[in-house]
Amino acid sequence: MISFIVPVNNRKQLKKLEASLKALGQPFELIPIEGATSFFDAWRQAVPKAKGEYIVLTHQDTEYIAIPKLDKYLKDDVGMIGVAGTTVIHKDQPWWFSQERLFGHILSGQIFHTGDKGNELSVFGPFGEVVVLDGVCLITTKKALEDVGIPKKDYGSWDFYDHIISLEYIKKGYKLLTVPIVMVHISRGGEKRPSFFESMDKFRDEYLDKTWRV
Repeated sequence: MISFIVPVNNRKQLKKLEASLKALGQPFELIPIEGATSFFDAWRQAVPKAKGEYIVLTHQDTEYIAIPKLDKYLKDDVGMIGVAGTTVIHKDQPWWFSQERLFGHILSGQIFHTGDKGNELSVFGPFGEVVVLDGVCLITTKKALEDVGIPKKDYGSWDFYDHIISLEYIKKGYKLLTVPIVMVHISRGGEKRPSFFESMDKFRDEYLDKTWRV
């Protein structure tokens, strides 16, 4: 059983996500949370309800095509896996993605995005260990998430929450991996909301007094 947890404000997108999960042909439950004030808030509401051993923290504007055997990756000291991330994070570049990181070969993973000509594959780099996972897809066990705990922050509501939870996992002694999950993310990012920069400054101040690297 896999429990998919997602904050929701668009029922049409949620139906597409649910249809893709049904097509996977494996047991799952979908726990949508409406009216959440942050990803952390949605997780806090949903995790106690989750019946699955594995938990997928994701976005409503996603569709899943294939998920590998999770027990192949979530074992030993691996606490969380995802589709994309970075092997280095530091105060000069607190966000996980940049063109400099891409061309510097320090990114990992891949994902499909919806483009003008249909689904387009974005390849970031070889799958492997990272220090930050992109929050579009974070897969963990309920046991590990309860061990780490869901952060209580006054920032990171809709941005940098993934950076925060990633580093909290590492601080607890867990490793993070990108793995070959096949999925589509409708959003490609774009203009940043004002809270993005507020969260970035607070994240930098709290976590990036050192460089984190694999």
